[in-house]
Amino acid sequence: MRANVIYALVVLGWLVLPASGELLIDVSIDPPAPTIADPIVIHVSGQAPSGPVEELAAQFAKLDHELRLDLSMRLGFLTVITPWSWSEPIGMLPAGDYELVTSVDAGDPGYNPTARTKFTVVPEPGGAGMMGMGALLLVRRR
Repeated sequence: MRANVIYALVVLGWLVLPASGELLIDVSIDPPAPTIADPIVIHVSGQAPSGPVEELAAQFAKLDHELRLDLSMRLGFLTVITPWSWSEPIGMLPAGDYELVTSVDAGDPGYNPTARTKFTVVPEPGGAGMMGMGALLLVRRR
């Protein structure tokens, strides 16, 4: 009886694991509120429905204010949820609103998540204020 219960739990666990392919990816921008003087890094992480993650590669493209990061990975054959992560340095961007589209191709139709992330790059803080202060000091010295 006990062996049957353990066998049933293993079978149920195996049946549930493919649904883990629906796990979402997590995308973040570093720094979270970038200025035109900040080098920006995109961080992407998630959990693969099987492992280990044997290869991970990326392709980054910028078209105006739309950024695209396409990740591809090759997964191992083990049915075990495997965490993975990728960091993509993209450098500095001009001021403006941006949309980042991140997609992952794991070679498995059940695990190809896409995430959209919006962020704004602002002019360097204090730039106009510092120029105003400098002009004020020049006027006061006269």
